[in-house]
Amino acid sequence: MEIHENNALKERIIQIINHKNYWLYISILGLIVASTVLFYSVRDLFGLLPLFIGISIFILLVLLRYSIKNSKNLLSFKSILALVLTNLSFFIFFGGISYDSSSNFSFDYTLSGKYGELLAKGPYYWNNYNASLINYFDFIIRLSLPLVFLTIIYYPKGYIRILQKIYASLTNIISIFSALIKNSIISLRIKKNKAETVIEKIEAKSEIPEIPEIKKELNFIEEKTKEKESNISNEKIIIEPEFPAEVKKEIIYEDISNIDRELLRYKKNNFKWPSIKTSSLKTTPKKELDKNEINNTIEIIKSTLSAHGVNTSIENFTSGPSVTMYQLKPGWMDDKENKRVKVEQVLRREKDLALALGSPNIRFEAVLDGVQNIMGVEIPNMTPNTVDFKEIIEDEKIEKLSENFSLPAPLGQGMDGKAIMIDIAKMPHLLVAGSTGSGKSVFINSIIAGLISTKTPDDVRMILIDPKRVELTP
Repeated sequence: MEIHENNALKERIIQIINHKNYWLYISILGLIVASTVLFYSVRDLFGLLPLFIGISIFILLVLLRYSIKNSKNLLSFKSILALVLTNLSFFIFFGGISYDSSSNFSFDYTLSGKYGELLAKGPYYWNNYNASLINYFDFIIRLSLPLVFLTIIYYPKGYIRILQKIYASLTNIISIFSALIKNSIISLRIKKNKAETVIEKIEAKSEIPEIPEIKKELNFIEEKTKEKESNISNEKIIIEPEFPAEVKKEIIYEDISNIDRELLRYKKNNFKWPSIKTSSLKTTPKKELDKNEINNTIEIIKSTLSAHGVNTSIENFTSGPSVTMYQLKPGWMDDKENKRVKVEQVLRREKDLALALGSPNIRFEAVLDGVQNIMGVEIPNMTPNTVDFKEIIEDEKIEKLSENFSLPAPLGQGMDGKAIMIDIAKMPHLLVAGSTGSGKSVFINSIIAGLISTKTPDDVRMILIDPKRVELTP
């Protein structure tokens, strides 16, 4: 009965293989398996693995057809295992490649998904920025292991020969090293024995027999020296030192009369610095940030990130004159709450978030000082407020700081809307950088205005150089 069923199954397989639409069937089957890569959940876990499996199924069915048609054993256990090991090697290879994906076809981990990244990088999970040579070497070993097993399966005798040669070479190296060590030990012993014999000969030659006349003279000399020592001990001897006991140190002070003279040359006598009245400075009207705008922005951030499988929540926000920072907390990757969403997954969604908000100038801050498990997202306000110089100068905190600072310079308002001032005297070098129109010249002008409002020409002198002759031209 079993033989009859097996024969019926073989006849059915042969009938399918000989069908005129066989190539269409296996192509559709491979496409169905490969098309699962379009689903985000499958792509998130396995990456491009369904595509590899679909291609492998197509190759296996092609080999099955040629095996039956030509009566050749093309489809065997070795060929199936070779395809599995090849797919595993590709899976590990793409597990080491990160892809900055678009919104339609995203890979939050690597091109081999979560499990491919585990096989390629786990448990270190390095990236292109913090990878070391050891990480790359480890990755190459993981990638080559399936291929090594594949060659062992197809060429076992060759590997046995290679192992025998390696074993023979290792034994030869060990024997050579052991012989060298033995020879070195023997040579050291010989040298030691020679040295001992030479020392014994020298000691034997150096022994001089005692002569009675010389011995009498030596005794007479010893008695004379003892008499002199006893006479010296009874007398007081004063020894004067060759060098003086005290060394006088003279401190040479630098002559600063020239510096004072140069400062007096440029000092203006009978000059009164005009007092600056802040009441004459203008201020612009301010608009409060709309709560609906904040709520809409929070909803857009959460919905955009969740659409790409990134679970987050907004804990708090801080509004400034032109930018609002939203404190974003990465959520959990599963219901068990064992592992949080990676920061890299959130950072990869920067372009998608900028597109959803309609603002190209958003900025992520991966770490916030003093706050755990929170990252910041800075988004420009739709209606920014102008920071007036009068607001900064008249701030009570700034007035106290300007009295304590040597060179006070107002910078503006921070993310929380509070005034910020620095002391340039504590900054030997200050580099101001930014793109065109970002406010570098306005920043320098505010520093100069802050110094003018608090210091006199006797306190501060400035040299301004403009190589382009744009900002300082009359």
